[in-house]
Amino acid sequence: MKRTHLLFCIVCCLLLAAFLWGCGGGTGGGGTVYNTVILTASSGTTLLDSDVAKHSKASTDAEFCAPTDTITIEPNDVDVTINSTTIPNLPSFVTASRVRLDRVTVIFSPANATSPALPQQNYTLGSYVEPGGSATVPVRVASQALKQGNTLSALQCTNKIYRYYVTLRFEGVEINTDQRETFETTLNVNFSDFVDK
Repeated sequence: MKRTHLLFCIVCCLLLAAFLWGCGGGTGGGGTVYNTVILTASSGTTLLDSDVAKHSKASTDAEFCAPTDTITIEPNDVDVTINSTTIPNLPSFVTASRVRLDRVTVIFSPANATSPALPQQNYTLGSYVEPGGSATVPVRVASQALKQGNTLSALQCTNKIYRYYVTLRFEGVEINTDQRETFETTLNVNFSDFVDK
């Protein structure tokens, strides 16, 4: 009877934790409950201004965007902090587990009617988050290939801005229990041919 009562208490604690952490995390934070830990993610920035092209000519140069101008395209990364919290009052025979982060998916949702759809980006990870610890994971939000595509390269030498809500969806597995879950955080991204400084 005591063992049944203990298992019931554990299940109740997990459900309560899932509810509390699933209610969101303010500026784009979100989390998920594993068997022994709770993972949350928070982006290092709430707004990324992503320049689709770096010009060799200064923006005040008469040859800016002329045939003699050459451009380079640079990717943009965002640091995401993954925090692990050990579920309180675990039984003595249960050891809190590390989580291996296997992949992240970058999902773009247009923020207005003038911003066209963009394909999601998928990246393999391999980072670990220790129980009760944290890890900083750089995520390539705007890859070189994405900026070179037809949609974003059309912004070169214009004053248009494409705006997006971006979801970073992580997938990880709890090593000791083999439980696989996803959790996410969000940010806003503006794409434009911003003035080079």
